[in-house]
Amino acid sequence: MVVVKLSWDLSVVVSKEDALAFIDILERAEKYEDKYVSGGDNTKHVYPMDKTFGMEVMPTELYQMAKLAGKPVKE
Repeated sequence: MVVVKLSWDLSVVVSKEDALAFIDILERAEKYEDKYVSGGDNTKHVYPMDKTFGMEVMPTELYQMAKLAGKPVKE
């Protein structure tokens, strides 16, 4: 399995085949931003991606253990 880090607070686990599909999509992706304008309409912007993404391999045993643990409990 491969962990794909999409932002500081969002990582997803996908198969290696799906990770390659992510790479294909992300290298063509552009960034979209809906910017709030005080007292007026929001402005919409599309521009080249200025973020990086990370991927790391997760061993099968670690994936299985993490899956068994499930969603963490918020305290």
